[in-house]
Amino acid sequence: MGPRSFYSAPARPSQSRHPRSPGLSLESEDPEEHLRMGAALRKLRANNIAVVGSGFASFHNIRAMMMLGSSGPEQQRQFRTLSDEWNNTLTEATLKKDTNERWKALKGWRKFPYADMMHPPNGGEHFMPLLVCAGAAREGEETRKYNDEYVGVEISTFYWGAEEESKL
Repeated sequence: MGPRSFYSAPARPSQSRHPRSPGLSLESEDPEEHLRMGAALRKLRANNIAVVGSGFASFHNIRAMMMLGSSGPEQQRQFRTLSDEWNNTLTEATLKKDTNERWKALKGWRKFPYADMMHPPNGGEHFMPLLVCAGAAREGEETRKYNDEYVGVEISTFYWGAEEESKL
């Protein structure tokens, strides 16, 4: 399968303070391919070029999002319990300090608890950018994360190489 590129341009490009470039992901859900893509992009970071993954690794299931928006507290609590287990496994894999261990863990993401619920089969395109960014991380570089909430579910963002901020 070939690459798929996408571009998100500001409404008025002349007013943008930051240069924009096309994003790149693959049509496949092969985690090895995405990790290797990130590794190939890693050298760009030495030239002050950021590798930014725009996705929704914590969960991206439109049906679940719609259900959460119209369900009661008990259904939301039940889904959050499942989502928390998924996020805990994802966090454990992503925070591994050793690059080989991190890659090995992330390659098995489809075996994480509730993976098919968080990202339906053949719907992992919002997870793949995390793998590209993990592949672009330098050996020994600390993984950082921050959490937010979306439709009552905790979502996590992982990043490497950015200066620690008190509030992003």
